[in-house]
Amino acid sequence: MSLRVAVIGAGVAGVHVATRLAQDGHLVTLFDRESEICQGASGNPAGAFHAHLSKHDVPLSRLTRLGVQATLNSLQFLTKSGWMVKGHDWDNTGHIQLTDDAADAARWHAIWLANPHLHAQVQWLAPDEVSARLGIATQQAGLLYADAGWVVPRAWCNALIAHATNVVDNTGRGRLEVRWSKTIESVHVDVDGRCTLDGVAYDRVVIAAAFDSLALHEQAGVTAQRVKGQVSLIQAPHNLPHVVSGAAYAVPLPQQRWLIGATFERPAVDCAGTLGAAPGGSAVPAHRSQPLWTPPKTTNQQQPGRTRH
Repeated sequence: MSLRVAVIGAGVAGVHVATRLAQDGHLVTLFDRESEICQGASGNPAGAFHAHLSKHDVPLSRLTRLGVQATLNSLQFLTKSGWMVKGHDWDNTGHIQLTDDAADAARWHAIWLANPHLHAQVQWLAPDEVSARLGIATQQAGLLYADAGWVVPRAWCNALIAHATNVVDNTGRGRLEVRWSKTIESVHVDVDGRCTLDGVAYDRVVIAAAFDSLALHEQAGVTAQRVKGQVSLIQAPHNLPHVVSGAAYAVPLPQQRWLIGATFERPAVDCAGTLGAAPGGSAVPAHRSQPLWTPPKTTNQQQPGRTRH
């Protein structure tokens, strides 16, 4: 049975839900208040993905491994189908998570030792091994997540919509309609469980609007907070073979660029974007943390700060 479904929010989460439901034969309308895709929490030039490691391999950790595998399956399928280009729209470069100090290194090393069944996927790196891989001198140890990498959210979501539209058109089943520049103020739920928004009744409504989701439908015991960060696109001082994260993060992108940045305010009150940069051209405020590297100031191409909800 086909359902009439509304999805609010055209970021990574909303687009995945909408396109999957449409391909399964449902009648889907995707709403977003912006005029194009991935303009909210999914709006960074690139995003990094890797699994979560915990001492007792808790359900969250197992779930993130499934998420990474699902992400790679999606990206590889869309690449094989001609909708994406590996090395341009995404890459599984691996991800090095740096430790903060000796105590932090000891803690993460103990967590890694407690998960021998994951050692094929997650490798412990001593400081000299980190230095050799990154081409910089560092005293920081780290974890290398071999299956991890980066993706351009806009490219991924555009590919998902293009593929789903093609499937719907070829099979004659389902529907995917995207309505841009449409702000949904409220969702009304009838006594029979049907939902009404924008004057239309839907069998199901999926809210994927990040921080604004709770304003549309409050849930007891569920809270959310705004998180503010800043990113910079810079000309790469040298080759970076992996995504790297620590006090900040660095993502190697095509055309010899790095995306560097950090989350530095939670909860955030003033969410306006800024053009300010820390010393050395890093997007990381000097009073909160030090940059991973100090790129040449002449190559910095500062981007406005983005608020991630």
